[in-house]
Amino acid sequence: MLGIVYSATLRIRPIRSYTIRNTKVDIDEFVRLLPNLMEVNAAVKVSLMPFRDRAYIEIRYPDEAERRAAALPWKLRDWATNSAMPKVIRSVNRVLPVKNLRDPLIDTLTEASHALSSKLVASGSNSIEQTGSFKKLVLNEETGSSTWLFSIANLASVIPAFRKFCERHYRSSGYRCDLPAEARRVDQDQYALLSPSFEGPLFALTMRSTNMEGWDDFLLEFAEFAVHFKGIPLFNQTRGVKPRYATTAYGDRLRRFRDIRKKLDPRNRLLSQFFVERLG
Repeated sequence: MLGIVYSATLRIRPIRSYTIRNTKVDIDEFVRLLPNLMEVNAAVKVSLMPFRDRAYIEIRYPDEAERRAAALPWKLRDWATNSAMPKVIRSVNRVLPVKNLRDPLIDTLTEASHALSSKLVASGSNSIEQTGSFKKLVLNEETGSSTWLFSIANLASVIPAFRKFCERHYRSSGYRCDLPAEARRVDQDQYALLSPSFEGPLFALTMRSTNMEGWDDFLLEFAEFAVHFKGIPLFNQTRGVKPRYATTAYGDRLRRFRDIRKKLDPRNRLLSQFFVERLG
């Protein structure tokens, strides 16, 4: 989009251990907990099941003790979450076409998977997930995903509205995501001009599904929902991004980037069709 990467500088972080606390609450309770979750000195990840009114909160607290985390439980958890469950749910979609039977069964299996995976690991470190060694058991099968980011100030409004959006879309189209949505806190990052969290910390909301029939229409409608709540798209992880979405979200920083790009690449030799459609 702008040039060719020929040199990279890696920022090395020290290995940090952490302990994990898992909590299951309903979505309204999760919204009430948001102010505390925004201030906690820990990493926060939430799995949302709008049709069961469930929020599975995982908080990773820094642990000063330097302990070596066992790799096998992480392998099992990753296999169960990213390989086994999507395969099972994909199979259920194929063999059980009646949605009134299929979808409650999928939700029950998902809840059971969460209950099991939360018991597999109680501690870990940033190194065990970043080495990639524990991903050897994961099978590369297609699972759709799309991410939008929202300001922390808007999140208390976004989450309840997201649940209603999913229910409304399901009633009107018969389509719903068959995997839980994931919400993660993203700290402020000003190292890149087009960093989505350049102006402050955000929450990333990722929709995931193995059911591709109706997926694109769902994402197009969700994009309008996200824009209404001033959502910020990612250029490579958000499906259905239109130039006006990016212009609204990134504002002057995107205009500055366009000017720099045109100056350095006046003949558009490095501008692919992918970014033409997203940058305008």
